[in-house]
Amino acid sequence: MSDLKMARSGNAVRVTLPINVANDIKQVQKVVAALATKLGHTGCFSGFDIFFQQEVEFHVNAESLAIEGIR
Repeated sequence: MSDLKMARSGNAVRVTLPINVANDIKQVQKVVAALATKLGHTGCFSGFDIFFQQEVEFHVNAESLAIEGIR
């Protein structure tokens, strides 16, 4: 689960998912299970406000400064 990034403040939790993980339901399920364990509840994460967001990375050409694509 090296792609799992988590920030926590009180009961609010933000999880940033790489696009390849966010677009694969089986991987998302693994992330949710790992998150519940990380929060101390292997069966659920009730009591926490969870915000899932997709990680988006832009590649910029150094010479032209053109955005060449999203990774």
